[in-house]
This record gives sequence, structure tokens and C-alpha cells, in this order.
Amino acid sequence: MDFETIKTGGQIIACETCGQISNHFNPRETASVASLFTSEAYSRSNQTSQTAIDKLADNQIVSRCLLQARLIQKYLPASQPSILDIGCFDGMLLRHLRQCLPASAILHGYDINPWLANRFPTDLDLRFWCGSLAEVQGPFNLISLPYSLMYMDNLNVFFTQINRLLTPDGQLYIQVPNIIHNICTLLMGDQYGYYTPDSLTSLLNYFNFDVQFIPTDWAPRDIICLARYRHKNTLDAKPTLPDISILLSQLYSLAINLIRFQSLQPLWILGTTTNAAFSDSILDHAITGFVDENPNRIQTLLRAKPVRHPQSLQPDDTILIPYGPTSQTIANRLQARYPGHYIPVDWE
Repeated sequence: MDFETIKTGGQIIACETCGQISNHFNPRETASVASLFTSEAYSRSNQTSQTAIDKLADNQIVSRCLLQARLIQKYLPASQPSILDIGCFDGMLLRHLRQCLPASAILHGYDINPWLANRFPTDLDLRFWCGSLAEVQGPFNLISLPYSLMYMDNLNVFFTQINRLLTPDGQLYIQVPNIIHNICTLLMGDQYGYYTPDSLTSLLNYFNFDVQFIPTDWAPRDIICLARYRHKNTLDAKPTLPDISILLSQLYSLAINLIRFQSLQPLWILGTTTNAAFSDSILDHAITGFVDENPNRIQTLLRAKPVRHPQSLQPDDTILIPYGPTSQTIANRLQARYPGHYIPVDWE
């Protein structure tokens, strides 16, 4: 929850049949992950507070759930849409969908954390499901999986339930990190799956879905797609799997590139998620803290270090931007708005 280091070392495996790239857990680690996501502490971790830049609104910082809702709305039937949001947390995505859909829309949320029932809205005609996914009553013409698919430990069981809950002409909305565009995702020790566009296509084909990718400018390091049932039950080809060794070598290159700037002081890292945490694990005491435009993160702590808004920085502060090929664009935007020196850090 704080992106603390939870273990050193591990195994990443790939399935040559379905294309799933997985974090190999032993039974103790599987139990530990389950305990984390069902804990009261996790229910207080504000998972839906993430923001993104809305380029259609003069680059304003807005809720990521708002942008997801706008996108999902475009692909729903006009009359009485029915939606199940899996991994709904506090129902923020459903709240935004309620605002932009007709009153007849059926909006349900599912999460394995029982403590979230206390945070789920009670005034918007939404329904919260908890416990086993097998207990959820459908069907639904769209099932949303924003940052949820990678936490499913048994995909055969999961897609059995998807087939039960999804209408024959229904769609899946899937959003997951793209490990090619964000290699630090491989360091997420609580995830079961990692994805590239090719591996996700292979996986969904294996479970009899076709894929339509949806490019966006507000999630450049993610894969966003719709999946619909296929008209054939045969796989197109053997899955195309990424070369994990190349991705790991890029992680090593990112670490080396970060170390080059450790003598610059005061030194800050942009962001409050995986890339920032990895950078802190490499530079450790050289880092003063973290910088984030998200108002929900200001004056909080990440890995026991302060999070500040870039507007509060000084002209002699240095801010590292460890986001690979997208770093330069981010640096240019921030440099034009805020004090400090913004340095892009690539992994090439």
C-alpha cells in the first residue's frame, strides 16, 4: 500500500499456451497477498484517488475514474445498460457512471474486501457485492476490470464466472499496465499477471474473446481494450511472449541512469507509485521526497518520505522523472509550469 519493499528476488514465468506472464507465488505468498487485499488497512488506502491529465479540458488534473467512465459510456447500449465493476473499491467509477448514464442503468460493484461495504455509496442506487464472485447475480452487458485482471490468481475459475455473468453480446472493459511502456510494473510483488498487447490478446483469445484496443492520451503507459466473444473457438497462433530478459536489463539500465544523479541536492522523484518507489530503493538516502500533482497525495508520506506539490518546490530543487520514453514529454510540461529542474530518466 505504501509501495514498501515486500521481498527481494522472485520468479516470473510465462505460459506458452495462453500467453499469461505471471509472478510465481508459493502458497505462503499467495495467502499473504489475499490477506493484504481483504484487510481493513487496505480499505483505507484510497485506491481510487489516482488522477490523470485531461487534455480536452486544458490539461486539468482530474479523477482517473472520471476519464474511465467517459470512455466506458461510449460503448454501452443506449437503453438500460447493466455494468459490473470488478475490483470496485469504494465505487468511485460507478459514481461517475451514475452521473453520465440514464437512471435506468444497473450499476453493481464487486470487491473481495468486506471493509469496503462501509465506504460504498448508499444514495446512488448502486449495489455492492463481496465474498465469492460466484455469488454475484447477473447478467451484465459490460464488466469493467480497471487494474483488476492482474490480481486474479486462477484465470480458469475467473473466466468461468465471467461467462456466467456476461451477456452473449456483452463486453469486457480491461485496463492494465503495459510492461513494455512501464518496466517497473514487473516489480509489483502483489500482482499475479503482467501484460503486453500481444500477451493480453493471446490470453483473451484463449478464453474465446476478441480484442479491440483503445488508445488514449491520459493513460500512455497502459493497455486499454474492449473484449467481446469470438465467433470461433480456435486459437489464431501460438502466443507471442516478450523477452523478459530484455525487460530486466532495462530495469538495470534505469537503476544505473538514476545513480548518475545522486549527487544533485535537493533531489526529488516524480510520482507516488511503482516507478517512484523503485527509484527510492536505488537512491535511498539521496532522495529528499516525492513530487506529485495529485492533490490527494500532498502532505502524505511514501516510504516514510514526504510528498509535495511541484508548486511548492524551490528553483534549485532537482526532480527526476523515471518514466522511460514518456519522461521527456512529462519533463517539458512540468518545467513550463513549476520551479525546479526536471530531468527525464530513460531505461534505454
